[in-house]
Amino acid sequence: QANIGVRYRLPFAQSLSVGALYSTRIGSTAARYNDFRAGLTFTPGRMLSIAGSAGISSCGLSTGAAMNLKLGPLNVFAGVDGIFTQMTAQYLPVNPISTVAKFGLSMVIGSKKGE
Repeated sequence: QANIGVRYRLPFAQSLSVGALYSTRIGSTAARYNDFRAGLTFTPGRMLSIAGSAGISSCGLSTGAAMNLKLGPLNVFAGVDGIFTQMTAQYLPVNPISTVAKFGLSMVIGSKKGE
């Protein structure tokens, strides 16, 4: 498997960053998988970040959004993904969207001072 990604903080808006990720799994025809995603993250302060992404893969189109709230060493997050599994040749969805929502709590251990 290979993953190639970039992230760039916009110089004219320090609270915005953009990124792209390409993942591929190489193997037999049945195991091959390609995925390309692009995303935008808005971080208005040290405590809150909001992100959105869109992607296209061997499985179809997908979109997603997430929010993370930093409370000292604790992070509370929520996210939702929507996956279009059947599309026309023009990448228009044919069937209903499949949605997954996730909520969670994590603890940061050993973060650098000032981050």
